Amino acid sequence: MKIDFEKFSSDVKRFIAKFPVEIIMCVFFFGLSQWLVSIDGVSGSNAARYWSSMCYFPIVLVLAYTLNMLCSKRLRLIYYASVITVVLLMLVDMKSYVDSPSFGFTILLAAIVLFLSGKSRDNAGFARNFVTICLDLLISALISGVLFLALLIIFETLKYLFGILGPNGEERLALFASVLVFPLLFLFLHNLREEKVEQEWHLPKFIRIVIDFVICPAIVIYTAILYVYFAKIIISWTLPKGGLAVLTVAYFIVALVGRMLQEVAESKYYKWFFRNFAYFSLPPLVMFWIALLSRVSDYGLTELRTYLLFAGIVMVAFVALLLTKKHNRYQLLAVIASCVIVLLTYIPGISAKSIGMYSQQQRFNRYITALNLLDAKTNKLKTDINYLLADSVKESAYEEFVSCYGYLADAKGHEEMVHKYGNYMPVNDNSASDEQSKSWTRSTPKGISLGDYKYYCGMISNNDSESDPAFTTTQRDDKIDIFYKDQKIMTFIPVANMDRLKNNQDSAPEFNFTAENGNWKVLISRIEISDNGYYPVVTKILIFSKVPIAGN
Repeated sequence: MKIDFEKFSSDVKRFIAKFPVEIIMCVFFFGLSQWLVSIDGVSGSNAARYWSSMCYFPIVLVLAYTLNMLCSKRLRLIYYASVITVVLLMLVDMKSYVDSPSFGFTILLAAIVLFLSGKSRDNAGFARNFVTICLDLLISALISGVLFLALLIIFETLKYLFGILGPNGEERLALFASVLVFPLLFLFLHNLREEKVEQEWHLPKFIRIVIDFVICPAIVIYTAILYVYFAKIIISWTLPKGGLAVLTVAYFIVALVGRMLQEVAESKYYKWFFRNFAYFSLPPLVMFWIALLSRVSDYGLTELRTYLLFAGIVMVAFVALLLTKKHNRYQLLAVIASCVIVLLTYIPGISAKSIGMYSQQQRFNRYITALNLLDAKTNKLKTDINYLLADSVKESAYEEFVSCYGYLADAKGHEEMVHKYGNYMPVNDNSASDEQSKSWTRSTPKGISLGDYKYYCGMISNNDSESDPAFTTTQRDDKIDIFYKDQKIMTFIPVANMDRLKNNQDSAPEFNFTAENGNWKVLISRIEISDNGYYPVVTKILIFSKVPIAGN
Protein backbone atom coordinates (compact mmCIF):
# COMPACT_ATOMS: atom_id res chain seq x y z
CA MET A 1 0.00 0.00 0.00
CA LYS A 2 1.51 3.30 -1.14
CA ILE A 3 0.95 6.37 1.02
CA ASP A 4 0.40 9.66 -0.80
CA PHE A 5 2.32 11.95 1.58
CA GLU A 6 1.47 15.02 -0.47
CA LYS A 7 -2.25 14.36 -0.15
CA PHE A 8 -1.85 13.49 3.55
CA SER A 9 0.01 16.76 4.14
CA SER A 10 -2.77 18.64 2.37
CA ASP A 11 -5.42 16.88 4.49
CA VAL A 12 -3.57 17.80 7.70
CA LYS A 13 -3.28 21.46 6.68
CA ARG A 14 -7.00 21.65 5.92
CA PHE A 15 -7.73 19.93 9.23
CA ILE A 16 -5.64 22.45 11.20
CA ALA A 17 -7.29 25.36 9.40
CA LYS A 18 -10.79 23.98 10.04
CA PHE A 19 -10.43 22.95 13.70
CA PRO A 20 -8.12 25.46 15.43
CA VAL A 21 -10.16 25.76 18.64
CA GLU A 22 -10.55 22.00 19.03
CA ILE A 23 -6.79 21.51 18.55
CA ILE A 24 -6.01 24.20 21.14
CA MET A 25 -8.39 22.52 23.63
CA CYS A 26 -6.82 19.09 23.12
CA VAL A 27 -3.29 20.44 23.53
CA PHE A 28 -4.28 22.48 26.60
CA PHE A 29 -6.02 19.61 28.40
CA PHE A 30 -3.17 17.25 27.55
CA GLY A 31 -0.68 19.71 29.03
CA LEU A 32 -2.92 20.15 32.07
CA SER A 33 -3.16 16.39 32.59
CA GLN A 34 0.64 16.01 32.44
CA TRP A 35 1.06 18.78 35.00
CA LEU A 36 -1.56 17.20 37.28
CA VAL A 37 0.27 13.88 37.16
CA SER A 38 3.40 15.72 38.29
CA ILE A 39 1.77 17.42 41.29
CA ASP A 40 -0.73 14.72 42.26
CA GLY A 41 -0.27 13.97 45.96
CA VAL A 42 1.65 17.18 46.66
CA SER A 43 0.42 18.77 49.89
CA GLY A 44 -1.70 21.86 49.35
CA SER A 45 -2.07 21.35 45.59
CA ASN A 46 -5.33 21.87 43.71
CA ALA A 47 -4.92 18.63 41.78
CA ALA A 48 -8.34 17.22 42.80
CA ARG A 49 -10.08 20.41 41.68
CA TYR A 50 -8.38 20.46 38.28
CA TRP A 51 -8.89 16.73 37.73
CA SER A 52 -12.62 17.47 38.11
CA SER A 53 -12.29 20.14 35.44
CA MET A 54 -10.60 17.56 33.21
CA CYS A 55 -13.85 15.57 33.26
CA TYR A 56 -15.46 18.39 31.28
CA PHE A 57 -12.97 18.08 28.43
CA PRO A 58 -15.27 16.00 26.15
CA ILE A 59 -18.17 18.37 26.86
CA VAL A 60 -16.38 21.59 25.89
CA LEU A 61 -14.84 19.80 22.89
CA VAL A 62 -18.29 18.81 21.63
CA LEU A 63 -19.46 22.39 22.20
CA ALA A 64 -16.60 23.77 20.11
CA TYR A 65 -17.15 21.18 17.37
CA THR A 66 -20.90 21.90 17.20
CA LEU A 67 -20.33 25.65 16.95
CA ASN A 68 -17.74 24.95 14.26
CA MET A 69 -20.34 23.07 12.23
CA LEU A 70 -23.14 25.59 12.79
CA CYS A 71 -21.40 28.96 12.64
CA SER A 72 -20.92 30.35 9.15
CA LYS A 73 -18.45 33.09 8.24
CA ARG A 74 -20.52 35.86 9.83
CA LEU A 75 -20.90 33.91 13.08
CA ARG A 76 -17.37 32.51 13.10
CA LEU A 77 -16.42 34.71 16.04
CA ILE A 78 -18.79 32.70 18.27
CA TYR A 79 -16.86 29.55 17.41
CA TYR A 80 -13.52 31.17 18.24
CA ALA A 81 -14.95 32.55 21.49
CA SER A 82 -15.81 29.02 22.66
CA VAL A 83 -12.17 28.63 23.73
CA ILE A 84 -13.11 30.80 26.74
CA THR A 85 -14.91 27.80 28.23
CA VAL A 86 -11.49 26.32 29.01
CA VAL A 87 -10.62 29.39 31.10
CA LEU A 88 -13.98 29.25 32.91
CA LEU A 89 -13.39 25.62 33.87
CA MET A 90 -10.09 26.57 35.49
CA LEU A 91 -11.76 29.30 37.57
CA VAL A 92 -14.66 27.22 38.94
CA ASP A 93 -14.38 24.24 41.28
CA MET A 94 -16.41 21.51 39.54
CA LYS A 95 -15.73 18.65 41.97
CA SER A 96 -19.16 18.56 43.64
CA TYR A 97 -20.88 18.87 40.27
CA VAL A 98 -18.90 15.98 38.77
CA ASP A 99 -20.10 13.75 41.62
CA SER A 100 -23.77 14.64 41.03
CA PRO A 101 -26.33 13.06 38.64
CA SER A 102 -26.30 16.33 36.66
CA PHE A 103 -22.86 15.53 35.30
CA GLY A 104 -24.06 12.21 33.87
CA PHE A 105 -26.94 13.93 32.11
CA THR A 106 -24.57 16.63 30.84
CA ILE A 107 -22.49 13.87 29.21
CA LEU A 108 -25.70 12.50 27.68
CA LEU A 109 -26.56 15.99 26.42
CA ALA A 110 -23.11 16.31 24.83
CA ALA A 111 -23.60 12.98 23.03
CA ILE A 112 -27.02 14.06 21.70
CA VAL A 113 -25.62 17.40 20.51
CA LEU A 114 -22.76 15.60 18.74
CA PHE A 115 -25.23 13.44 16.83
CA LEU A 116 -27.32 16.53 16.00
CA SER A 117 -24.31 18.27 14.45
CA GLY A 118 -24.87 16.65 11.04
CA LYS A 119 -26.48 18.55 8.18
CA SER A 120 -29.10 15.94 7.22
CA ARG A 121 -32.65 16.62 8.36
CA ASP A 122 -34.47 13.41 7.35
CA ASN A 123 -34.50 10.22 9.41
CA ALA A 124 -32.21 8.29 7.06
CA GLY A 125 -29.63 11.10 7.02
CA PHE A 126 -29.73 11.40 10.80
CA ALA A 127 -29.22 7.64 11.14
CA ARG A 128 -26.27 7.73 8.69
CA ASN A 129 -24.65 10.54 10.68
CA PHE A 130 -25.14 8.55 13.89
CA VAL A 131 -23.52 5.43 12.42
CA THR A 132 -20.56 7.31 10.90
CA ILE A 133 -19.85 9.13 14.18
CA CYS A 134 -19.97 5.87 16.16
CA LEU A 135 -17.78 4.17 13.54
CA ASP A 136 -15.19 6.97 13.59
CA LEU A 137 -15.17 6.95 17.40
CA LEU A 138 -14.62 3.19 17.37
CA ILE A 139 -11.77 3.35 14.83
CA SER A 140 -10.13 6.25 16.69
CA ALA A 141 -10.38 4.40 20.01
CA LEU A 142 -8.90 1.25 18.44
CA ILE A 143 -5.94 3.09 16.89
CA SER A 144 -5.32 5.08 20.07
CA GLY A 145 -5.41 1.89 22.11
CA VAL A 146 -2.92 0.11 19.83
CA LEU A 147 -0.63 3.17 19.93
CA PHE A 148 -0.81 3.21 23.73
CA LEU A 149 0.12 -0.48 23.96
CA ALA A 150 3.04 -0.01 21.55
CA LEU A 151 4.38 2.99 23.47
CA LEU A 152 3.86 1.19 26.77
CA ILE A 153 5.96 -1.77 25.62
CA ILE A 154 8.73 0.60 24.51
CA PHE A 155 8.51 2.54 27.78
CA GLU A 156 8.64 -0.55 29.99
CA THR A 157 11.58 -1.94 27.99
CA LEU A 158 13.60 1.27 28.33
CA LYS A 159 12.66 1.49 32.00
CA TYR A 160 13.75 -2.10 32.66
CA LEU A 161 16.99 -1.99 30.65
CA PHE A 162 18.22 1.50 31.42
CA GLY A 163 16.05 2.87 34.24
CA ILE A 164 16.25 6.35 32.70
CA LEU A 165 12.58 7.26 32.46
CA GLY A 166 10.69 9.20 35.11
CA PRO A 167 7.77 8.03 37.28
CA ASN A 168 4.11 7.74 36.24
CA GLY A 169 5.08 6.89 32.67
CA GLU A 170 2.15 4.52 32.17
CA GLU A 171 -0.35 7.16 33.30
CA ARG A 172 1.26 9.82 31.09
CA LEU A 173 1.08 7.54 28.05
CA ALA A 174 -2.57 6.70 28.76
CA LEU A 175 -3.41 10.41 28.93
CA PHE A 176 -1.46 11.06 25.73
CA ALA A 177 -3.51 8.43 23.89
CA SER A 178 -6.90 9.39 25.38
CA VAL A 179 -6.71 13.19 25.72
CA LEU A 180 -4.60 14.11 22.67
CA VAL A 181 -4.53 11.33 20.08
CA PHE A 182 -8.07 9.96 20.35
CA PRO A 183 -10.09 13.21 19.97
CA LEU A 184 -7.83 14.67 17.26
CA LEU A 185 -7.86 11.40 15.33
CA PHE A 186 -11.67 11.27 15.52
CA LEU A 187 -11.99 14.84 14.22
CA PHE A 188 -9.51 14.12 11.43
CA LEU A 189 -11.21 10.89 10.28
CA HIS A 190 -14.73 12.26 10.55
CA ASN A 191 -13.77 15.39 8.63
CA LEU A 192 -12.28 13.27 5.82
CA ARG A 193 -15.44 11.19 5.65
CA GLU A 194 -17.66 14.28 5.44
CA GLU A 195 -15.50 15.80 2.70
CA LYS A 196 -16.13 12.81 0.47
CA VAL A 197 -19.17 13.37 -1.70
CA GLU A 198 -20.60 9.97 -2.54
CA GLN A 199 -23.71 9.23 -4.57
CA GLU A 200 -24.52 6.20 -2.45
CA TRP A 201 -23.85 5.52 1.20
CA HIS A 202 -23.18 1.91 2.17
CA LEU A 203 -23.34 0.53 5.66
CA PRO A 204 -20.12 -1.39 6.48
CA LYS A 205 -20.69 -5.15 6.53
CA PHE A 206 -19.54 -5.73 10.10
CA ILE A 207 -21.86 -2.91 11.28
CA ARG A 208 -24.75 -4.67 9.55
CA ILE A 209 -23.84 -7.88 11.36
CA VAL A 210 -23.72 -6.05 14.72
CA ILE A 211 -27.12 -4.44 14.09
CA ASP A 212 -28.87 -7.57 12.78
CA PHE A 213 -27.39 -10.19 15.08
CA VAL A 214 -26.41 -8.34 18.26
CA ILE A 215 -28.23 -5.05 18.90
CA CYS A 216 -31.70 -5.83 17.57
CA PRO A 217 -31.98 -9.37 19.04
CA ALA A 218 -30.78 -8.03 22.40
CA ILE A 219 -33.50 -5.37 22.37
CA VAL A 220 -36.20 -7.92 21.54
CA ILE A 221 -34.98 -10.33 24.24
CA TYR A 222 -34.81 -7.52 26.80
CA THR A 223 -38.37 -6.52 25.90
CA ALA A 224 -39.48 -10.11 26.47
CA ILE A 225 -37.78 -10.10 29.91
CA LEU A 226 -39.63 -6.91 30.86
CA TYR A 227 -42.91 -8.51 29.73
CA VAL A 228 -42.27 -11.57 31.89
CA TYR A 229 -41.51 -9.33 34.87
CA PHE A 230 -44.67 -7.33 34.13
CA ALA A 231 -46.69 -10.56 34.26
CA LYS A 232 -44.92 -11.56 37.50
CA ILE A 233 -45.86 -8.37 39.37
CA ILE A 234 -49.46 -8.61 38.14
CA ILE A 235 -49.80 -12.21 39.30
CA SER A 236 -48.10 -11.58 42.65
CA TRP A 237 -49.75 -8.14 42.92
CA THR A 238 -46.55 -6.47 44.14
CA LEU A 239 -44.85 -3.21 43.30
CA PRO A 240 -41.98 -3.28 40.79
CA LYS A 241 -38.48 -2.71 42.16
CA GLY A 242 -37.39 0.93 42.40
CA GLY A 243 -34.35 0.38 40.20
CA LEU A 244 -36.64 -0.60 37.34
CA ALA A 245 -37.14 3.10 36.52
CA VAL A 246 -33.47 3.54 35.60
CA LEU A 247 -33.47 0.28 33.62
CA THR A 248 -36.53 1.38 31.66
CA VAL A 249 -34.97 4.72 30.65
CA ALA A 250 -31.81 2.94 29.46
CA TYR A 251 -33.93 0.37 27.59
CA PHE A 252 -35.99 3.08 25.92
CA ILE A 253 -32.86 4.93 24.70
CA VAL A 254 -31.28 1.78 23.27
CA ALA A 255 -34.57 0.68 21.68
CA LEU A 256 -34.93 4.07 19.95
CA VAL A 257 -31.39 3.72 18.62
CA GLY A 258 -32.27 0.26 17.30
CA ARG A 259 -35.40 1.64 15.66
CA MET A 260 -33.40 4.44 14.06
CA LEU A 261 -30.82 1.99 12.70
CA GLN A 262 -33.58 0.32 10.72
CA GLU A 263 -33.42 3.39 8.47
CA VAL A 264 -29.98 2.35 7.19
CA ALA A 265 -30.02 -1.42 7.70
CA GLU A 266 -30.52 -3.30 4.44
CA SER A 267 -32.15 -6.32 6.05
CA LYS A 268 -35.49 -5.90 7.79
CA TYR A 269 -35.54 -8.89 10.13
CA TYR A 270 -36.98 -6.84 12.99
CA LYS A 271 -39.05 -4.33 11.05
CA TRP A 272 -42.21 -5.82 12.54
CA PHE A 273 -40.99 -5.11 16.06
CA PHE A 274 -39.72 -1.57 15.60
CA ARG A 275 -42.71 -0.54 13.46
CA ASN A 276 -44.90 -1.34 16.48
CA PHE A 277 -42.40 -0.28 19.16
CA ALA A 278 -44.74 2.46 20.43
CA TYR A 279 -47.19 -0.31 21.43
CA PHE A 280 -44.53 -2.75 22.68
CA SER A 281 -43.16 -0.05 25.01
CA LEU A 282 -46.45 0.46 26.88
CA PRO A 283 -46.05 -2.26 29.58
CA PRO A 284 -42.48 -1.14 30.45
CA LEU A 285 -43.75 2.45 30.67
CA VAL A 286 -46.56 1.41 33.01
CA MET A 287 -44.05 -0.35 35.28
CA PHE A 288 -41.75 2.67 35.11
CA TRP A 289 -44.44 5.01 36.41
CA ILE A 290 -45.58 2.61 39.14
CA ALA A 291 -41.99 2.10 40.35
CA LEU A 292 -41.09 5.80 40.24
CA LEU A 293 -44.26 7.18 41.79
CA SER A 294 -44.16 4.66 44.63
CA ARG A 295 -40.58 5.72 45.47
CA VAL A 296 -41.48 9.41 45.24
CA SER A 297 -44.52 8.87 47.45
CA ASP A 298 -42.43 7.09 50.10
CA TYR A 299 -39.16 9.03 49.97
CA GLY A 300 -39.84 12.28 48.09
CA LEU A 301 -38.01 13.67 45.09
CA THR A 302 -34.24 13.74 44.81
CA GLU A 303 -32.10 15.10 41.99
CA LEU A 304 -31.97 11.71 40.26
CA ARG A 305 -35.69 11.02 40.74
CA THR A 306 -36.50 14.44 39.28
CA TYR A 307 -34.50 13.54 36.17
CA LEU A 308 -36.32 10.20 36.01
CA LEU A 309 -39.70 11.90 36.43
CA PHE A 310 -39.11 14.16 33.45
CA ALA A 311 -37.54 11.28 31.52
CA GLY A 312 -40.85 9.47 31.97
CA ILE A 313 -42.76 12.49 30.62
CA VAL A 314 -40.41 12.65 27.64
CA MET A 315 -40.81 8.93 26.97
CA VAL A 316 -44.60 9.30 26.91
CA ALA A 317 -44.21 12.25 24.50
CA PHE A 318 -41.88 10.16 22.32
CA VAL A 319 -44.39 7.33 22.12
CA ALA A 320 -47.08 9.82 21.08
CA LEU A 321 -44.79 11.26 18.37
CA LEU A 322 -43.87 7.81 17.10
CA LEU A 323 -47.55 7.12 16.48
CA THR A 324 -47.76 10.11 14.11
CA LYS A 325 -46.20 10.09 10.65
CA LYS A 326 -45.81 13.85 10.37
CA HIS A 327 -43.73 14.35 13.53
CA ASN A 328 -42.04 10.96 13.55
CA ARG A 329 -38.52 12.42 13.26
CA TYR A 330 -35.50 11.44 15.34
CA GLN A 331 -33.99 14.89 15.21
CA LEU A 332 -37.12 16.30 16.82
CA LEU A 333 -36.93 13.67 19.57
CA ALA A 334 -33.25 14.49 20.17
CA VAL A 335 -33.98 18.24 20.35
CA ILE A 336 -36.80 17.69 22.87
CA ALA A 337 -34.53 15.53 25.06
CA SER A 338 -31.76 18.15 24.86
CA CYS A 339 -34.08 20.98 25.90
CA VAL A 340 -35.35 19.02 28.91
CA ILE A 341 -31.79 18.22 30.06
CA VAL A 342 -30.79 21.89 29.72
CA LEU A 343 -33.81 23.05 31.76
CA LEU A 344 -33.21 20.49 34.52
CA THR A 345 -29.46 21.02 34.69
CA TYR A 346 -28.67 24.69 34.10
CA ILE A 347 -31.75 26.77 34.98
CA PRO A 348 -31.69 27.83 38.67
CA GLY A 349 -34.90 27.34 40.61
CA ILE A 350 -36.33 24.69 38.29
CA SER A 351 -33.24 22.49 38.04
CA ALA A 352 -33.39 18.88 39.20
CA LYS A 353 -31.04 19.74 42.05
CA SER A 354 -33.28 22.61 43.25
CA ILE A 355 -36.42 20.49 43.04
CA GLY A 356 -34.74 17.62 44.91
CA MET A 357 -33.48 19.92 47.68
CA TYR A 358 -36.92 21.53 48.09
CA SER A 359 -38.65 18.14 48.32
CA GLN A 360 -36.14 16.72 50.81
CA GLN A 361 -36.21 19.92 52.90
CA GLN A 362 -39.99 19.67 53.24
CA ARG A 363 -39.66 16.01 54.17
CA PHE A 364 -36.88 16.88 56.64
CA ASN A 365 -39.05 19.52 58.33
CA ARG A 366 -41.96 17.07 58.66
CA TYR A 367 -39.74 14.52 60.40
CA ILE A 368 -38.40 17.16 62.81
CA THR A 369 -41.96 17.97 63.87
CA ALA A 370 -43.22 14.38 63.95
CA LEU A 371 -40.26 13.07 65.99
CA ASN A 372 -39.90 16.16 68.20
CA LEU A 373 -36.23 16.51 67.29
CA LEU A 374 -35.84 20.27 67.80
CA ASP A 375 -34.38 21.42 71.11
CA ALA A 376 -36.54 24.33 72.35
CA LYS A 377 -33.63 25.92 74.26
CA THR A 378 -30.95 25.86 71.56
CA ASN A 379 -33.25 25.75 68.52
CA LYS A 380 -30.92 23.02 67.21
CA LEU A 381 -31.40 19.33 66.64
CA LYS A 382 -31.35 17.00 69.63
CA THR A 383 -28.43 14.59 69.75
CA ASP A 384 -29.86 12.26 72.38
CA ILE A 385 -32.58 10.28 70.63
CA ASN A 386 -32.68 7.22 72.89
CA TYR A 387 -36.36 7.95 73.49
CA LEU A 388 -36.99 6.96 69.87
CA LEU A 389 -35.25 3.59 70.02
CA ALA A 390 -37.97 1.91 72.07
CA ASP A 391 -40.50 2.55 69.31
CA SER A 392 -39.79 0.62 66.10
CA VAL A 393 -42.05 2.91 64.05
CA LYS A 394 -40.31 6.05 65.27
CA GLU A 395 -36.91 4.43 64.85
CA SER A 396 -37.72 3.67 61.22
CA ALA A 397 -38.88 7.26 60.70
CA TYR A 398 -35.69 8.48 62.36
CA GLU A 399 -33.59 6.50 59.88
CA GLU A 400 -35.42 8.29 57.05
CA PHE A 401 -34.78 11.59 58.81
CA VAL A 402 -31.04 10.82 58.93
CA SER A 403 -31.18 10.01 55.20
CA CYS A 404 -32.76 13.43 54.54
CA TYR A 405 -30.10 15.14 56.64
CA GLY A 406 -27.33 13.40 54.70
CA TYR A 407 -28.88 14.34 51.36
CA LEU A 408 -29.26 18.01 52.33
CA ALA A 409 -25.71 18.10 53.74
CA ASP A 410 -24.38 16.82 50.41
CA ALA A 411 -26.56 19.19 48.37
CA LYS A 412 -26.28 22.38 50.44
CA GLY A 413 -22.95 21.82 52.12
CA HIS A 414 -22.17 20.44 55.57
CA GLU A 415 -21.28 23.89 56.93
CA GLU A 416 -24.71 25.31 56.14
CA MET A 417 -26.46 22.41 57.87
CA VAL A 418 -24.22 22.74 60.94
CA HIS A 419 -24.90 26.48 61.10
CA LYS A 420 -28.67 26.01 60.92
CA TYR A 421 -29.19 22.79 62.86
CA GLY A 422 -26.02 22.38 64.94
CA ASN A 423 -23.16 19.92 64.67
CA TYR A 424 -25.48 16.98 64.46
CA MET A 425 -23.98 13.64 65.52
CA PRO A 426 -26.87 11.28 66.30
CA VAL A 427 -26.62 8.53 68.88
CA ASN A 428 -28.33 5.63 67.22
CA ASP A 429 -28.75 1.92 67.55
CA ASN A 430 -28.90 0.12 64.23
CA SER A 431 -29.49 -3.58 63.86
CA ALA A 432 -30.01 -5.29 60.55
CA SER A 433 -33.05 -7.40 59.85
CA ASP A 434 -30.76 -10.40 59.40
CA GLU A 435 -30.20 -11.89 62.85
CA GLN A 436 -26.63 -12.85 61.92
CA SER A 437 -25.69 -9.34 60.76
CA LYS A 438 -25.79 -6.60 63.41
CA SER A 439 -24.08 -3.28 63.96
CA TRP A 440 -24.10 -0.62 66.65
CA THR A 441 -22.67 2.88 66.91
CA ARG A 442 -22.41 4.99 70.05
CA SER A 443 -20.99 8.45 70.74
CA THR A 444 -19.84 9.71 74.14
CA PRO A 445 -22.80 10.42 76.44
CA LYS A 446 -23.04 13.91 77.87
CA GLY A 447 -22.11 14.68 81.47
CA ILE A 448 -19.14 12.33 81.94
CA SER A 449 -16.94 13.71 84.73
CA LEU A 450 -13.14 13.71 84.45
CA GLY A 451 -12.69 14.03 88.21
CA ASP A 452 -9.05 14.59 89.15
CA TYR A 453 -7.87 13.85 85.59
CA LYS A 454 -7.94 17.47 84.45
CA TYR A 455 -4.85 17.53 82.18
CA TYR A 456 -5.45 16.71 78.53
CA CYS A 457 -2.50 14.69 77.16
CA GLY A 458 -3.38 13.78 73.58
CA MET A 459 -5.66 11.99 71.12
CA ILE A 460 -5.57 8.70 69.25
CA SER A 461 -7.65 8.87 66.08
CA ASN A 462 -8.18 6.87 62.91
CA ASN A 463 -7.38 10.18 61.19
CA ASP A 464 -3.58 10.28 61.29
CA SER A 465 -3.47 14.08 61.07
CA GLU A 466 -5.34 14.35 64.41
CA SER A 467 -3.40 11.70 66.33
CA ASP A 468 -0.66 12.48 68.83
CA PRO A 469 2.35 10.38 67.72
CA ALA A 470 3.35 9.82 71.36
CA PHE A 471 0.24 7.68 71.92
CA THR A 472 -0.47 4.45 70.01
CA THR A 473 -2.76 1.43 70.35
CA THR A 474 -2.84 -2.25 69.51
CA GLN A 475 -5.94 -4.42 69.58
CA ARG A 476 -6.21 -7.99 70.82
CA ASP A 477 -9.70 -9.24 69.93
CA ASP A 478 -11.96 -7.09 72.12
CA LYS A 479 -9.12 -5.60 74.23
CA ILE A 480 -7.23 -2.41 73.32
CA ASP A 481 -3.72 -1.75 74.67
CA ILE A 482 -2.75 1.93 74.93
CA PHE A 483 0.92 2.97 74.79
CA TYR A 484 2.70 6.20 75.66
CA LYS A 485 6.12 6.40 73.96
CA ASP A 486 6.11 2.60 73.45
CA GLN A 487 5.32 1.94 77.14
CA LYS A 488 1.95 0.33 77.83
CA ILE A 489 -0.08 2.48 80.18
CA MET A 490 -3.44 0.72 80.11
CA THR A 491 -5.46 -2.19 78.72
CA PHE A 492 -8.95 -1.02 77.85
CA ILE A 493 -12.05 -3.19 77.25
CA PRO A 494 -14.59 -1.08 75.30
CA VAL A 495 -17.49 -3.57 75.59
CA ALA A 496 -18.37 -5.18 78.91
CA ASN A 497 -20.49 -8.07 77.65
CA MET A 498 -18.70 -8.97 74.40
CA ASP A 499 -18.74 -12.74 75.03
CA ARG A 500 -22.48 -12.74 75.70
CA LEU A 501 -23.00 -10.59 72.59
CA LYS A 502 -21.04 -13.00 70.38
CA ASN A 503 -23.17 -15.88 71.65
CA ASN A 504 -26.38 -13.94 70.88
CA GLN A 505 -27.28 -13.83 74.59
CA ASP A 506 -27.63 -10.02 74.51
CA SER A 507 -29.54 -7.87 72.06
CA ALA A 508 -27.28 -4.82 72.46
CA PRO A 509 -23.77 -4.17 73.82
CA GLU A 510 -22.90 -2.37 77.04
CA PHE A 511 -20.21 0.15 76.12
CA ASN A 512 -17.46 1.39 78.44
CA PHE A 513 -16.81 5.00 77.48
CA THR A 514 -14.16 5.63 80.15
CA ALA A 515 -11.42 3.74 81.96
CA GLU A 516 -8.74 4.74 84.46
CA ASN A 517 -5.81 3.14 86.29
CA GLY A 518 -4.75 5.74 88.86
CA ASN A 519 -2.42 7.77 86.63
CA TRP A 520 -4.30 7.85 83.35
CA LYS A 521 -7.89 8.14 82.19
CA VAL A 522 -9.23 7.52 78.67
CA LEU A 523 -12.44 8.86 77.20
CA ILE A 524 -13.93 7.26 74.09
CA SER A 525 -15.42 9.70 71.60
CA ARG A 526 -17.10 7.10 69.37
CA ILE A 527 -17.34 3.29 69.26
CA GLU A 528 -18.56 1.08 66.44
CA ILE A 529 -19.25 -2.65 66.34
CA SER A 530 -20.04 -4.48 63.11
CA ASP A 531 -20.61 -8.13 62.26
CA ASN A 532 -16.95 -8.50 61.25
CA GLY A 533 -16.04 -10.77 64.15
CA TYR A 534 -17.87 -8.46 66.55
CA TYR A 535 -14.62 -6.66 67.35
CA PRO A 536 -15.09 -3.05 68.49
CA VAL A 537 -13.71 -0.19 66.41
CA VAL A 538 -12.86 2.97 68.36
CA THR A 539 -12.81 6.10 66.21
CA LYS A 540 -11.23 8.48 68.74
CA ILE A 541 -9.66 8.12 72.20
CA LEU A 542 -8.97 11.18 74.38
CA ILE A 543 -6.32 10.70 77.07
CA PHE A 544 -6.11 12.64 80.37
CA SER A 545 -3.84 12.53 83.42
CA LYS A 546 -3.82 13.85 86.99
CA VAL A 547 -0.54 15.70 86.53
CA PRO A 548 0.97 17.35 83.45
CA ILE A 549 3.26 15.13 81.35
CA ALA A 550 6.46 16.32 79.72
CA GLY A 551 5.78 18.31 76.57
CA ASN A 552 2.17 19.20 77.50
